Amino acid sequence: MGSSLRDIPGAGGGKKKKGRLGKVGGGPASQPWQPAPKVAPTARAPRKRSGPALRFQGPRFQVDRFNLVLGLAFAALFVVGGIWLLRTNQVTVTSDFEDGGAVPSAQVSRLAIELAIEPSSRVAGSTVSFEGTDVTADVETTDTGFIWTPPAGGLEEGTYELAVEVPKAVFGSESWSMTFGVDDTPPVLDVPTPEGVGISDELTVSGEVDERVDLTAEGEAVPVDEDGRFSVTFATPPAGAVDLIAVDPAGNLTALTVPVTVAPPETRALYLSADAWADDDLRDGALDLLDSGQADSVVLDVKDECGIVTHGSGVELAGQVGAVDERYDLEDAIATVHDRGGQFIARLVTFRDPLLARWAWANNHADWVLQDTANDPWPEYGDGEGCPEATNAEPIIGGFTNFASADVQGYNIALAEEAAALGADQVLVDDVRRPDGDATYMLVPGRIGSNGETLADFLGQAQQAVRAEGAYLGATVTGLSIQSPTEYDQDPATMAPVVDYLSPEIYPESFSAGAFGVADPQSSPGATIEGAVNAINEQVGDLATPIVPWLQDYSSAVTYGVVEVQAQVDGAAAAGACSWIMSDVDFTYTTGITPAC
Repeated sequence: MGSSLRDIPGAGGGKKKKGRLGKVGGGPASQPWQPAPKVAPTARAPRKRSGPALRFQGPRFQVDRFNLVLGLAFAALFVVGGIWLLRTNQVTVTSDFEDGGAVPSAQVSRLAIELAIEPSSRVAGSTVSFEGTDVTADVETTDTGFIWTPPAGGLEEGTYELAVEVPKAVFGSESWSMTFGVDDTPPVLDVPTPEGVGISDELTVSGEVDERVDLTAEGEAVPVDEDGRFSVTFATPPAGAVDLIAVDPAGNLTALTVPVTVAPPETRALYLSADAWADDDLRDGALDLLDSGQADSVVLDVKDECGIVTHGSGVELAGQVGAVDERYDLEDAIATVHDRGGQFIARLVTFRDPLLARWAWANNHADWVLQDTANDPWPEYGDGEGCPEATNAEPIIGGFTNFASADVQGYNIALAEEAAALGADQVLVDDVRRPDGDATYMLVPGRIGSNGETLADFLGQAQQAVRAEGAYLGATVTGLSIQSPTEYDQDPATMAPVVDYLSPEIYPESFSAGAFGVADPQSSPGATIEGAVNAINEQVGDLATPIVPWLQDYSSAVTYGVVEVQAQVDGAAAAGACSWIMSDVDFTYTTGITPAC
């Protein structure tokens, strides 16, 4: 049977269908079939491959809830049990005596060290050993531990170990030990003396100590490192010295005073009384020597031997006493000296004070006055000894005030502080001593300690007050005190630590034949001065407190001129004293003197 195109799907005849590759049949002009044109493939981003993909497939497990709960319960039980066991097995031993502590030999017999064991159930079975030897049988057992006491024979100086072995509930025992010492040896402080300290400099004092101590400086705690080193810093140098106290664990104490020497500038000074300063010719003569360079300082009285305060002081007691007699303006005088490039030194006579003694005696302040054993004023330095008759109170015999009185000390310190505050570069205190006479019959009301200690305490207070105002403090020492420090209880060695310099009055005319190995001191001024300065340097010793001697520029039994005065300057320099204060009873100073340093 034949077929026609109609019988072939998609080829003519029958219902027309839309083909995949285009139209078949239909359209204005039917075209023979052609394949669809080739289309270029669209570019694709390459697939990022991180490695071969692995798939696992294993058996599936189903967790049994009962087993899970049981496992967690066992784990919790294990943790709780571990904690219980840890706590049950824990042992603590404590002592009421510090580990590393110490006691002196005198306290060993009273020593009893309590050892507490926690828990107390472990006391039984515990052992105590001393220096490696079991002493359990010898110690006292208590409900909470033991009490150890030293053996009957005592203990020598040294370090000892006390130990305790405590059984644990399980797994062995716990060991504990402590050391203590028997110590009678004070700590050793090694502190170099500061040198080259300026009055406004920051000061650091450093040192070492040979054992563990509690250390204080000027009453303040100072930390000490594990090697025993320490240091303490002051904004400005403390007056006099730094007091260190070290106490070790056994209570042994070492006190050390570290001197702090703040040396004033070199001084070539001329002394003028208040009246001399008020005299134009005498004042100008001294100022001319400042201009020439022969001198560089002026010493001027602010309170003299009569107790007269020579400037318009604002110190209240000076006004009450009637001591103020303004003979010059202090601020103006200081400015005048400073304008010449010089230093101003305020001289203040302290305890020789007839005006204050007379007023105090009349105003119920008898304790301000030095007395004899009959409770009468000590009969020295009254109005008749070169002082004008005072009118501030009824006359008394004697004029030396009580150097132990806090009020008298405070009065003089206030005057010194005032001068420094007004611009004085230095304050030079005089007559810091007891008066002439047999001290056996001398009554010093309120004195604590010796005369020398009392006077040194006053100087220390004065130095602190003056230093606080930026000035130096010097103290005059009589020539006789160099030869016999007990004569006026004016000991240079005691005074030196609490002043910035000492000024000995070593006028050749004041020494007898043979003084300092010189046959005729007045005729050999250079040798006399050198010997005197060497003598006071020897008394001062290692303190290195500067010596600024008073020198003689006037004639006595021997006429003095340029040669004799220059010899004194040279003699002082030969003994190491480059500074000096020249004294002339007429205040007309020799010219042509040259510095020797």
